[in-house]
Amino acid sequence: YLLGQTTNAAGVVTAANQNDINSLAPINVNAIKGAAKPTASIVEKINLPADAATAATFQSSAEVFDSLGVSNTVVQTWTKTATANTWTLSLANPVLTSNTSGSATGTIPAASKTFTVTFAGDGSLASVVAAGGATGSPQTVTISSWTTGANNSSISLDLGTIGATDGLTQFSSNTATPALTISSVTGDGLRFGNLSSLSIDDSGLVTAGFDNGLKQPIDQIPIATFPNPDGLTHISGSVYAISSNAGNYVLQLPNQGSAGSIVASAVEESTTDTSTEFNKLIVAQQAYSAAAQIISTVKTLYDTLAQAVR
Repeated sequence: YLLGQTTNAAGVVTAANQNDINSLAPINVNAIKGAAKPTASIVEKINLPADAATAATFQSSAEVFDSLGVSNTVVQTWTKTATANTWTLSLANPVLTSNTSGSATGTIPAASKTFTVTFAGDGSLASVVAAGGATGSPQTVTISSWTTGANNSSISLDLGTIGATDGLTQFSSNTATPALTISSVTGDGLRFGNLSSLSIDDSGLVTAGFDNGLKQPIDQIPIATFPNPDGLTHISGSVYAISSNAGNYVLQLPNQGSAGSIVASAVEESTTDTSTEFNKLIVAQQAYSAAAQIISTVKTLYDTLAQAVR
């Protein structure tokens, strides 16, 4: 079995002592179950119509996945205030994407439920202030009490860079009736998916791929090095065992220190020296020919002796 050390989602080995051989365990593909990824970040690129009337409201929405992979929708309401270049963003509690008219599936606290958004005279984002007092972008939106039983969510809501036009902007709409221009509202969450692939990179990191697009590190393959590798006990082929002559082992990451590298998805080429083997074949052939010649000569002598007796 291929042995590895368990890692967290960031690919960091979780064992307290990474040089402990007991931290190694067989990598069991059958034990890898399906996985989902909760939404941790939402990035929005929306233009709010500068030509909208005061108190005009517009809606957009963002898809949010909880930790169980359930898809939810958060409706966003944008309201233009009487103050120049100022809007209010209100977030509704999430509802199931499959039933947007149903009951709320989670709760967004008041502190991150409403935001005051202002723009500069050139249409760039000037400020974002949450009801709870947090300023700037991105803002943190938390969702608790999921009806699915999922863990609480903490989501980074990126509305763009302050002083730039890479997120929210305020320019005149290009329609007869003022409306939002939604370039994109993207999140990083993923619904539940099954294991579809497994890969090992040059650093020895084993990554599981799922059919929902999620790629998640699961194990790290270390390389054991010895002060005297020639002292290892040869078992067979390229298999060696630890011995006292080799010294104490050290588990290292591939390509670090004296550790070698890992080449994944490759078959080791033969280490046979064809020139040497051909020379051996020629010598064996010549020896066979000489032996055959001796046998032929002896046979001739016996035949001659037999005729002399007659």
